[in-house]
Amino acid sequence: MKALKKQRMYTLLSTDVTTYCNARCKFCFNDWDALPKMQMSLETFKKILALLPYLPKDGFYLSCIYEPTIGKDFIPILEAIPKEYREKIFFTTNLVKKLTKKELKSMLSANLDYINISLETYDEDVYSDLVGIKNSFFYENLNYIAKHNRHKKTNKQNIRLITMMLKSNYKELPNLVKKAHIDLNPIEHEIRTPYFEKTDTSQQMICESELLYKAEIDETIKEIKALGYDNIIFACENDIEYYESRNKGDHNKAKDNYVDHFVIRIYPDGSGHFAGTNYKFNVNDLPDADDYFKSMLGILQEKEAEDYFREILESSQIDVSDTEINGELYMDQVYLYDEKYIQINGWESYSILNPSLSNPHLYIKQNDSYMKLNLRRMTRVDVVKVFNNPALEKSGFSCYFKLDNIEKDIELFYGTELDGKDYIYKRLEKIEI
Repeated sequence: MKALKKQRMYTLLSTDVTTYCNARCKFCFNDWDALPKMQMSLETFKKILALLPYLPKDGFYLSCIYEPTIGKDFIPILEAIPKEYREKIFFTTNLVKKLTKKELKSMLSANLDYINISLETYDEDVYSDLVGIKNSFFYENLNYIAKHNRHKKTNKQNIRLITMMLKSNYKELPNLVKKAHIDLNPIEHEIRTPYFEKTDTSQQMICESELLYKAEIDETIKEIKALGYDNIIFACENDIEYYESRNKGDHNKAKDNYVDHFVIRIYPDGSGHFAGTNYKFNVNDLPDADDYFKSMLGILQEKEAEDYFREILESSQIDVSDTEINGELYMDQVYLYDEKYIQINGWESYSILNPSLSNPHLYIKQNDSYMKLNLRRMTRVDVVKVFNNPALEKSGFSCYFKLDNIEKDIELFYGTELDGKDYIYKRLEKIEI
């Protein structure tokens, strides 16, 4: 497989303009009493802009956990974004606040990649119950946006919708989807079920009152798919059966052991960190933010390679097994960064179908030795859907390694460690440089 040469960038930046919200949605996972109240200043945001050259399209999450429109500097923040980078940025809003025409025009003329809007229902009584707000300006703001985009022929602001599938609204969803697609023409519409991580009483009551049974979810998805829209995605894995089995201790959902160090989180006060690392910073304290974030790309690549590296083995320390194993392995993506770092993403079923291979590794042939590499597990919902096999949920893998002076194709092998001994089972497709 040919390695694609790419510039190493950060995967994403997640930030928020505030740490609070003007709604109290029944399905929200935030504990509002425990959160410190912060707002991002325009000065802090301008420091963060140094990251823009090192982020991909869709890679700047301006706000996705808290409500941005209530930030005092929100509109100046939007206006401060350089026009050449605006397609990298989006934010999520509940549209609860009474927004002036000037504010709405500023939002809709920002030409960001998209604005994410939470749309749960067109029934005002259901809305008030779900969002916990009686005097909301949601529908007034939504109608303005719909009218604006309907009458503007060019440079329309892309709109993306998120709708929770709940006990209170699921019967309405097919009609909601139709109306929303006529009025707002979203680039994408995500239907999802609630997240639940906490086990406190309030969260338990919410889950019990709003979660659906799997059969109800499946039937609703079927009805929505029958509408024929090709831009609807579903994230509806959490149902009442899973919730109840988890509370009884009958179900332990497998977790990824993959942490992407190139994900950055920055809080409204400017403090931040790189995921899965001890590297912390505050943008307000950086004398040269551009130089800092550029240099951290190299440091993180080195850390990534170190995390995956296991050891160097001599050929005599490895057995090449002739045992036939069931399964498949596919490399979806192979990237070459800075002429020395290789990233492989793919999926494999060998370790799932063969219990003895539960601790898989990749091995790179280097003359008379092998570089042994760890694999990190990743969720692959797409593989589950293609093969209709839930056992393949954690079939995804990632691997990252460094080879100085890469001059020829890379020989790659799949194997495992058993009782302190390494066994190679499969020669994989060569990586062409």
